[in-house]
Amino acid sequence: MSSTGIGVGASMIFGGVKASPSFEYSGSAFCADASDPTPTINGTPGGTFTAAPVAPNTGTLVINSSTGTVDLSASDVGNYLVTYTVAGKSESDPFEVLAIQSTAFSYTESSFQQTGTASPTITGTSGGVFTATTGLVIDANTGVIDLAASTIGGPYTITYTNTGACQGTPSTFDVSVTGAYVSTSSFSFDGVNDYITSNTNALSGLNNASISVWVKPTGATSNQYKSIVNQWEIANSAWGLWLNGTGSTYRIHWNQAGASGVDSDLIIPINEWSHIAIVKNATTLKMFYNGSEVNSFSNSAATGSGATILNIGAQYTSNSASTYFNGLIDEVSLWNTALSSDAVTEIFNEQPSGSGKPNDLENLTNASSSNLKAWYKM
Repeated sequence: MSSTGIGVGASMIFGGVKASPSFEYSGSAFCADASDPTPTINGTPGGTFTAAPVAPNTGTLVINSSTGTVDLSASDVGNYLVTYTVAGKSESDPFEVLAIQSTAFSYTESSFQQTGTASPTITGTSGGVFTATTGLVIDANTGVIDLAASTIGGPYTITYTNTGACQGTPSTFDVSVTGAYVSTSSFSFDGVNDYITSNTNALSGLNNASISVWVKPTGATSNQYKSIVNQWEIANSAWGLWLNGTGSTYRIHWNQAGASGVDSDLIIPINEWSHIAIVKNATTLKMFYNGSEVNSFSNSAATGSGATILNIGAQYTSNSASTYFNGLIDEVSLWNTALSSDAVTEIFNEQPSGSGKPNDLENLTNASSSNLKAWYKM
């Protein structure tokens, strides 16, 4: 860039030669993380460099007064005039320090069901470009994920890259896509007197057992148990799966004879479909939510050996029912084995687009159909 000749002072003579304050940098704008620039002095050496901000900028340009080298990392972003003065004669050139663009962004969750879309929050510099690993359908300009068109799986890595000058280091965010439950029909319970009773003792007296169910709770939750599925017919020979209402939230609750009742740490949303699974083996009880384990408890008690009636939507004891469930229940499956984590995840993900039903619980990769003892669905 040529010198502008701004602010030329009175002529001075150096040894019979007129002093010249001519100088130039390799450019007029530099990124804050670039190498520190030093100007070329085309005129008389030995002068002094100074810098002043150009309004409205009030920052500081850190400059070596002898060499004119600018310490970019120590300087403030903004516009300046750099002045070189020699023998009372000066020349000024514009100089700009450019900010490094930020690539910071995030999504509200790291796992989404395969329905609708998900939009990012860009806390860095807007106008960048989004890319993602194969399987995730994403808008390059907005970062909006088309979840319905994406493939179940992950985690997929999303990368946000700046464009233009002073690009920052690209940032990444990992997202997984899970099965979406969109129910077209299900068992509906009014929370007053609705429940289903079935004469089965498929899981009674077992040390290894599993339950898988989809639920959509509604209504008030204050200090109320909502029974999902249980066998509770004979005293001290019972087990059951509930939602435990406290204040305005629900948690997964499990209780059985010979063991203490336990609640999940995770809060279950109201008016949304959730997949819940309980896996019990000889020593532990595991709770799963939407395909992932959320809690594990010590539990060596067998399921109630004398329980003979399965109840869905209420607890039935001594010819009376209570803890009525308010909402929707579907796909209740009972297994006489401790399902693996992979099997629970597979059950959760087995949701063909739009149908809201598992493809076929009798033909899972990670679980044998011989262990599926009951399956209640609409």
